Amino acid sequence: LESQITEQTKEFEEKRVEASEKLEVVNQEIEELRKKLAEAEEKAATLNNELSSYNGSIQSVRSKYSRQLGRLEKKERSVKESRAEWQVEHESVEKAKVAHESVVAAHSEEMLTREKIIEEIKVEVSVAHDFEDIVTSAFDATEFIGDGNQAFDGDVLKYEAAVDEANNNVISAESTIQSLQGELSTFDVR
Repeated sequence: LESQITEQTKEFEEKRVEASEKLEVVNQEIEELRKKLAEAEEKAATLNNELSSYNGSIQSVRSKYSRQLGRLEKKERSVKESRAEWQVEHESVEKAKVAHESVVAAHSEEMLTREKIIEEIKVEVSVAHDFEDIVTSAFDATEFIGDGNQAFDGDVLKYEAAVDEANNNVISAESTIQSLQGELSTFDVR
């Protein structure tokens, strides 16, 4: 009976021995892996301690310079704000510059126009003075005394009226010149 059992279980016995050997090999591998795991865990613990030490050193150095870093950040913000203010002021100055240039151009144009008007007025004043001299010398009323000179009296009155009008034009032109000179002096003051 035993031999029959042995015979029938021989194949299973061989497989069992083979499986047992394989199990032994696997158990050895597991044991080696456990040793390696323990070594790796020990290394990890050492590295963690080392890392904590380095982090502490880094934090110590950072805290040592934290005030300086804070001041630098504050200065950086201040510089940014100043730059923004400068940009606004620069744009404002540029706008004022453009406005000033247009005012100067308009003023120059007004000055040219004024100079032309003054020259025209001077010419008119000169012509009026010349006309007054001609009229007064040509039509001196003391030369023409008598009854036949009544026609000349009417002409003399017309010319005297013309002279008065010319004198009024001269006075008006002179007051215009004075007011333009007053304006010019205010522009020069600016």
